Amino acid sequence: MLCHVKRVTREEFETLTAGMSPIPDPVHAKPCVQPPAVEGKNQGFHILSYIRIQRRSGKNYVAQCPSCAQRGEDRHGTHLSISVAEPRMYHCWAGCTKEMIRSALGCPIRSSVRFSQAA
Repeated sequence: MLCHVKRVTREEFETLTAGMSPIPDPVHAKPCVQPPAVEGKNQGFHILSYIRIQRRSGKNYVAQCPSCAQRGEDRHGTHLSISVAEPRMYHCWAGCTKEMIRSALGCPIRSSVRFSQAA
């Protein structure tokens, strides 16, 4: 059916659409993701203070993994997934550990020294 549709010339198209205003296309507009404000640095490490969120996907934010970016990977910014409900829960789908991510951000995880209690 579409093979038999008459082609319209540029002049005919301009005549048909004269006086029409373009229809806004909301599909191409990028959504603005605003993460919740972090209420103070004394409450521990907040990854949302260090990275830029690309988009929200379901219950997670999607962002570029800093560790992957240092190695020249994750050019699309989709490897790091951060929980919206609990931003301290984050995961790199390329396999980077939390230690690697924190080190790439310049905030390495402190090694905790555990003391055994003598009885």
